[in-house]
Amino acid sequence: MPSDPRDWAVYNAVADALQAIDGTGSYHTDVSARLGRGTYPVDRPPFAPPCVALGYLELSVADGPELGGARHELQLIVQGWAAGATSTSAEALMYAASKLRADVSQALKAKRTTDDESALYTVETLAQSWNVVDARQLGVSLGAGYCACTITATYTVHNSESE
Repeated sequence: MPSDPRDWAVYNAVADALQAIDGTGSYHTDVSARLGRGTYPVDRPPFAPPCVALGYLELSVADGPELGGARHELQLIVQGWAAGATSTSAEALMYAASKLRADVSQALKAKRTTDDESALYTVETLAQSWNVVDARQLGVSLGAGYCACTITATYTVHNSESE
């Protein structure tokens, strides 16, 4: 897990974004009270679907563009499980997982800053890479669609705050 408070601020900002997915407005799914922390096997979601999980994958730190600065690249994973509205057909589960994927993408685009963001560090990019499947395609029969997203947050820690 991240050890630096700035890395936790980015992790927590992503968690806050996921908890904002409440099924209202332009969101299709309500997972606001169904966020697991960590990574989970596809066949053991943290809650009954629909739900999401946020896990830590990797942190790399390199010299930043300015003297004494550091460039952080934090990789997280978002996993989502979605139930079909009226059917457990492969198409219905894929559709539900695709709607959840769209909700997560929208939430991440809406929340691109941390609550304690200052001039000492700036999140420059928040890239997403997605897979959406019927969980049965992974050999799991839990009656849910599954989506997973790797998020890479890149940010520079400026001189007075670098390690």
